Amino acid sequence: MRQEEVAVRRKNEEVERDTGVVEKYRSHANGNGWVSAKATVHPSAFVSENAYVEAGADVGAETWIGAGSWIDQGVILGERVFVGQNVHIGPDSRLGSSVWVGSHARIGADARIAGGVRLERDTVIPDATVIGPPPAARVNAVTHRVAPHPAPNGAATDATPAKRARSRYTRAA
Repeated sequence: MRQEEVAVRRKNEEVERDTGVVEKYRSHANGNGWVSAKATVHPSAFVSENAYVEAGADVGAETWIGAGSWIDQGVILGERVFVGQNVHIGPDSRLGSSVWVGSHARIGADARIAGGVRLERDTVIPDATVIGPPPAARVNAVTHRVAPHPAPNGAATDATPAKRARSRYTRAA
């Protein structure tokens, strides 16, 4: 192989922000994308070349981040999330497991997207938007217990346990 054909890729990169702060990035072993030294990316996640993961971000197992995508500061991506090409996920956003984000999508700051949601390409999600689970996932999702009623006037209870009040959403124990 000739010398010109061998591409040498840097393992670290430094970027100076407008404020004069220098941010350090390292090349992720799986995909060669750029990950801030202050971010956490699972080893099984794929970060495509020319994608950036900013400080404070947390990327789950088996997540795929496409080329040119930007995962902003404080973003949390669950497991098996797919992020297409040229996607921007705004600061402090949260995406649950198995979310699919199409190419060229824009997700605003502090957005919350539940697991299993699919966002088509070119989708724009405004800041602080909450997107719940798909309807099929909501069935039997509400389970809570109602506290037992106290004995009237502080009276002592006998040895038999008190009956619990039940909500129609509570499963029988």
